Amino acid sequence: MRLAIRLALLGALYAAPLAPAAHAQATTALPALASLDPAYIRDLHDIIDSLPLYEGATRVSGASYPNAYDRAVTNAFVGQLEKEEFIRRMTPAWASVISPDLASRLTAILRLPVAKKITAATKIDPNRGIEFNELTPDERIELERIGDDPAEKEFRALFQQGLDASRSVLADWRIEFTTSLTSKAQNAIAQNEQSIAAATKDGRPGSAKIHTIGFAPWDQVIVAIANCSTSIGVSLLNFTDQLEDTDYWQLSNLENLATRRNYADVLAVEKKLERELDTAIAGMRQATGKLDTDLKNADLMKKPQFRQNFAPDIAELDAFAAKLGEKYHRLFAAQRQLITFARERDGKIKLVGEQLTYRDKRDEAAASKLLDRIGMLAAEVDAIFENNGNTAP
Repeated sequence: MRLAIRLALLGALYAAPLAPAAHAQATTALPALASLDPAYIRDLHDIIDSLPLYEGATRVSGASYPNAYDRAVTNAFVGQLEKEEFIRRMTPAWASVISPDLASRLTAILRLPVAKKITAATKIDPNRGIEFNELTPDERIELERIGDDPAEKEFRALFQQGLDASRSVLADWRIEFTTSLTSKAQNAIAQNEQSIAAATKDGRPGSAKIHTIGFAPWDQVIVAIANCSTSIGVSLLNFTDQLEDTDYWQLSNLENLATRRNYADVLAVEKKLERELDTAIAGMRQATGKLDTDLKNADLMKKPQFRQNFAPDIAELDAFAAKLGEKYHRLFAAQRQLITFARERDGKIKLVGEQLTYRDKRDEAAASKLLDRIGMLAAEVDAIFENNGNTAP
């Protein structure tokens, strides 16, 4: 016995769940939903709803994928499918296959009592497959007649095209879904960076709230980046706290040196600060190295496109730490030169009111040159921070 619309197609669909094809491509451009007649849309909705397309799509599991990221994406994508939106998106796909006339004739069949009974009572059981409602002898005769209807024969001939178009729509929808995940993750990362920067500025880098998106592969990356930024913030904060506690820049300026003449004490402070700087830079580079390891181990990074996109960021972070250490060391070296310059001219440079006076005018020119160099190096330190969206301490 021939089976009518739903019975004829349920078996095929159950055997092959409606999964988005890896490289599905529509053979023709799909019509815009807004361009379709409302009555035609209603007919298509009824046809799509009568088929187990949504049930087939929601039975897809990520277990068959070889890597954790694709498994997670598939399960998350399937988990967010809602029937009403599913039917709306599938409508242009089936409009590319079923004409308004055929759709009208098919829905006339679907309105028959026996078709309604099949549509309402047929279920898919995960373990036993398709469960059909028992039909009376008269209903079976009616079902036989429906099987000979030209509309159903035409539909059976077009069904595979409709199924292919549906898979193409699902493939595009999945891409849209993964793109939205990436966008959400990027927003979370940016939000976390702002929070960590603000908390670090307030002296509490570990207090920033870390935002995630509820999707494990991306959350691994988001948390790893946040942990790295927090560690860098802590390292920088420890160093800047020492700068503030010692009041080094005030202590080592030429006016103070000429007045207090405490050269050895200032040099001792400078030596301690350079050690603190080295510790901070080591902490920053260690945090960057851990981020590199965490990202390599993250499920997301098993995908080449993500791994390639994040590699420059890690290199940039490491370069930031290295350049920062180099520039600060050069600044401290120039400041040491100034301290040594003042000590070698002990008593020959004096502060009168707010004006420095020099016994030897050549010393004034030499001091001016040293101070210009210190100003230039300080500007280079500022530039490194500004290029990374921060403010130099």
